[in-house]
Amino acid sequence: MDIDKCRAGRPIGTGSAMSDHFPALLPCPFCGGIPGIHERGNDHTRTRSVTIKCPACRCERTDAAMRNPMAWLREVAAENWNTRKGPAAKEE
Repeated sequence: MDIDKCRAGRPIGTGSAMSDHFPALLPCPFCGGIPGIHERGNDHTRTRSVTIKCPACRCERTDAAMRNPMAWLREVAAENWNTRKGPAAKEE
């Protein structure tokens, strides 16, 4: 399996990561594209990271952890990707 390929809404990798659920992701905030997910490491490696990337405009965000489990990291990465800043307040 080529772990460098990403599928929207699904974790990429081997072992138990494939059976774990990845939270729903909003479209890319810049172009509206469907983001892909790439995971590095697992609960048994020293470090682990989750990268969410839009293949259309190449916007990406990476979250990493050393002590927290991969399930927690997936939740944090999805929450951070899905966070959108509201419209700027107009100064009068």
